[in-house]
Amino acid sequence: MVKIFIEGAAKGDLSTECRQNFKAFFAKANIDMKKIDPIACGPRGIAFKRFRRSWEKRKECYLLVDSERPISDPREVWTLLSDSRNDNWPKPSGSEDRHCHLMVECMENWILSDANAVKDYYGQNFNSNLMPRRTNLETVSKQETKSKLEMATRDTTKGKYSKGAHSFKLIGLISPSIVESKCGFCRRLFNELRNL
Repeated sequence: MVKIFIEGAAKGDLSTECRQNFKAFFAKANIDMKKIDPIACGPRGIAFKRFRRSWEKRKECYLLVDSERPISDPREVWTLLSDSRNDNWPKPSGSEDRHCHLMVECMENWILSDANAVKDYYGQNFNSNLMPRRTNLETVSKQETKSKLEMATRDTTKGKYSKGAHSFKLIGLISPSIVESKCGFCRRLFNELRNL
């Protein structure tokens, strides 16, 4: 079984919720769940450390973190993460670009991809007019994404969007086919996992 070290929710119920909802998301994307094991790691730096440790022992695992900034070329994932002005994460010896995957610029861009699922989750008073209408959501900045989600949800009974309280539930509800149609880096991850 191949481990996927995911940025987000390292402890307790939130960790379980993160893991279960990523499993649901991947399963709906026609990925064989007998072959992968999503692991919620908490902060991105911890996700990288756990990935690196596992890579050194077993050589077949994946990292999934927010890019936190624009990126368009999948061949530059390790360049972006190893930049000392940013994460300063060196590419582990022997690993390839295919072992590192990004949510560009953040997980919320995947969530925004399926506006109908988000609307269904929040219900009454959700302002769908604030959802971005772009076909490529990887061009939406992290700041804009967060702002749009918070403004669109602030008058709902569930309250304003909150990372953790709402994010992982939404990952389990959104449509993978819609997400991969609007987020090329998500499609790249799915293609890698489907070919295991």
